[in-house]
Amino acid sequence: MNDKVTYQRMEGAAAAFTDGAAWLINQKRSPVQRDEVMKRLFDPVEGIGVSFLRNPVGSSDLTREWYALDDNAADRNDPSLPIFSIDHDLTDVIPVTLTARKLNPNFTLMINAWSPPAWMKSSGSLMAGDVCTGLVVVNTDDARSGTLDHATEYYTLGQYTKFAPNGAVGIQSDDNPKVLNVAFQNPGGSLVLIA
Repeated sequence: MNDKVTYQRMEGAAAAFTDGAAWLINQKRSPVQRDEVMKRLFDPVEGIGVSFLRNPVGSSDLTREWYALDDNAADRNDPSLPIFSIDHDLTDVIPVTLTARKLNPNFTLMINAWSPPAWMKSSGSLMAGDVCTGLVVVNTDDARSGTLDHATEYYTLGQYTKFAPNGAVGIQSDDNPKVLNVAFQNPGGSLVLIA
């Protein structure tokens, strides 16, 4: 490692609350289970401390149903978008996002459009085609209904969140094909190598 050669500053370890993910956590888990999974994801001491969310505006490819924040094509000619509404997201996405913010005070939220409303696109589709994987799997349909599995991504992201917190700066490290690695200098000066 060479802390004299520095790269980008770590802004946070990211995930997203899509409509589908938020619904599974908020509606398909008991309040105790919901608190447990939120703590495991966002609490920097008792969990992995996810500190950055990139939430889509409207539906994504990982949603229960297609929706936009303005599904009225008549709004094409009215820049005030009189039918614009976040009501759909008030049920699940916004409540779990607010809980994440309470659990992790260093939390950053970025909102971006997965897809504009279908009436704004020549294809008329809300699909964007991105591929994402979850940090946890909420089992709903079998004998394990209500249980939670941690995906590989949970542990992978957790390595970053536990050892290279927000504000860590990437530093030069010698990468080789057998042991891929990345190095950071943390805000307190400690060095971290994630291999």
